[in-house]
Amino acid sequence: MNPMEWLGGGAGGESVEELTERARRRLQQSGTEEQARQTVATQRALDNLLAFYGLVGELPLFRPHRHENFRIQVPICVALLRKTQELEGGLSDEWENCKCEENEVTDMEMQAMQSCSRFSLHVHECYDDPKVPRRELGAKIRSTLELGDNDLIAHGFPTDSSQGKSLETNTSSRYIICLDHDSKSILVLFHGAQSLTELIRDVMCDVAEYMGGSAHSGLLGAMLAMQENIRIFLGKAREKYPDYGVRVTGHGLGAGIAVLFMIHLFMDEDATKSIEGAEATCIAFAPPPTFTRYEELPEKLTDRIWILVNNTDFIPRLSVASFNQLNQEFKSIDTSVNDMQSAMSILTVNDAEKLRDLSKKLAKVEQKAFTWLQHPGRCLRLSINSRIELVAQNINSEHVHKRMVLSDTMFSDHLALEYEIMFKQKLAAGKYIF
Repeated sequence: MNPMEWLGGGAGGESVEELTERARRRLQQSGTEEQARQTVATQRALDNLLAFYGLVGELPLFRPHRHENFRIQVPICVALLRKTQELEGGLSDEWENCKCEENEVTDMEMQAMQSCSRFSLHVHECYDDPKVPRRELGAKIRSTLELGDNDLIAHGFPTDSSQGKSLETNTSSRYIICLDHDSKSILVLFHGAQSLTELIRDVMCDVAEYMGGSAHSGLLGAMLAMQENIRIFLGKAREKYPDYGVRVTGHGLGAGIAVLFMIHLFMDEDATKSIEGAEATCIAFAPPPTFTRYEELPEKLTDRIWILVNNTDFIPRLSVASFNQLNQEFKSIDTSVNDMQSAMSILTVNDAEKLRDLSKKLAKVEQKAFTWLQHPGRCLRLSINSRIELVAQNINSEHVHKRMVLSDTMFSDHLALEYEIMFKQKLAAGKYIF
């Protein structure tokens, strides 16, 4: 069944306004305009989720775990899961409505994030044209990032053979080391994926042993392939600018590499020498879950890794484990609801009692086939408060890496442009004033 059929949606190409009007007409007898708006939001989330589910389900790593024989069709499972999240408050209250009016970080930390966003959210533009000759790439980077003539320390150059290859090959030569004199920082910027499809495929990767724990194998391979060159250039830059701090950053996959590189800088004996005496911070914009281990990482490290999540951005929640959890929840819905007629009845009348029963069953579901990767640092949810100011709110990593929020903006929230828009807003007052 096409999700539009039960939602009352129309053919592709209809505007949001047309879909809203169609939904409003469908709910005219018993509903409200707010219900109509939620119906359209659900339909958009469905369309995105179904395309996403189909793409990931075909990946070799996940294919053996995919459940093909659903009695309740997948679009309906998605809709029911979204409804249970709304009932729990996980969607409408925790994520779509900002209850935090003041920042839960310091003014200085917010300014550091804003300063870093000027660079990390534009790295993809530096590498968006594979035809740029090696001799011209430096000029393009300086122009794109608005660097001074002597502020570009080093950069990688993607070769023709890396196009369309593995994550490790694609990203292992795309990094930038430059200076930000305003913040007195040496920046290490990592490039991520060039498209959403590439991003999803590369995030869905198995784990590898690393530093007494488990790390995302693709991101780890990419980081290890370039870390030695970066440390050499970083050491030379620190000799010339000994009073500058070090900021490691990126967006999406680039942010995931940045997190692992930060762990490497603190945990590897040789790598630690390159930041000795410097104030080093990792500011990661929307990384996927990257690392986990039984023993906690040193606090001096985790306090210096900031994981920034824009509202319901799905990439900080996406891993093989979280997708399998989603699939297991679909299976639970499939076995808990008697038939399609019962499922449609729950959705049509918005049966709160049956949704609560379903929610209780879903709370007991936990996938165990894949290792749960986490966010090894401070997770900060970005949102806009009632005064149209940017707010950063502390959240537990488990509320991110173990919870796929089914929102109609879960994909668009990941765009670098959306993060850039966030950091162009006025900053809310910090928790402490320096």
